[in-house]
Amino acid sequence: MIIKKLSIFLFFFTLLGCVSTKPFGVPDRNSRQEYVQANPEISDNIKKAILEERIVVGMTKEQVAATWGKPSSIDDSNDGSHLKVHGKEEESWWYRSFFGSTYFVDFNFGKVVYSSSQLR
Repeated sequence: MIIKKLSIFLFFFTLLGCVSTKPFGVPDRNSRQEYVQANPEISDNIKKAILEERIVVGMTKEQVAATWGKPSSIDDSNDGSHLKVHGKEEESWWYRSFFGSTYFVDFNFGKVVYSSSQLR
């Protein structure tokens, strides 16, 4: 009986280990590599971040989409409730993961000014 319980525990533990905390829809490594190769003008720092699924200050919206994919939702309100930089051109992209974690990326004038999490 104890072996059966242990087997069930190990099965679910292994299953949970395969589930990612990454946002839904993160492009696969090949897609990210193709994007970097098709855009040689991107700085080495941003190329590395894209390949490592990290968001860094200064990235464009296109680069963020190439890194984490399409956001779960977009907030372009100007009420300043969660945005770190106030201005006419601010926007936040929200991402959700399988386990309900939420990540967001704040943009001002089309460039990243803040990211709530670095994925590795």
